Amino acid sequence: MEKLRQLVRHFISWDHPGYRFAAKVLDLISLISSQSLKTTIDFQRMKSVSGNNSAQCINFECLDYPFYIRPGTWDLSVAMNNFVRQEYGAVLPPAQPFTFVDGGAYTGDVSAYFLSLYPEMKVIALEPMDDSYKLAVINLRPYGNRVDLRKCCLSFDGKPV
Repeated sequence: MEKLRQLVRHFISWDHPGYRFAAKVLDLISLISSQSLKTTIDFQRMKSVSGNNSAQCINFECLDYPFYIRPGTWDLSVAMNNFVRQEYGAVLPPAQPFTFVDGGAYTGDVSAYFLSLYPEMKVIALEPMDDSYKLAVINLRPYGNRVDLRKCCLSFDGKPV
């Protein structure tokens, strides 16, 4: 699906109405083909919600544990990219990694993806934004002592912010 998306993007820009429509159709096809029916329905329902940022639980096939997403927010786009399209799966290391530093953990999405993919891996996750950090705490809690989540960010001078 991603190769088709890239090919189309080569001919028309990402903001062209035809591309936007085709992208939505491809996303739905990707969702249906890679996730359970319940996950597909839950995900589509969350896309139609606006103004309700109360996190809701959803199960993605590539994750060991359920993941919480805020409906009607960027969380849905991030989940589509990381759990359905598995964009980070295109750059997997050649061997089992043992440590991963997630320098902008957001809601814990990439950390959860790699923790599920590599059962021996430990993650140091950094997230400075309050709302995202609180959700990352919930999403990464099931991985136990394999995660060191910190409310800070990387900075130029090396000092925690």
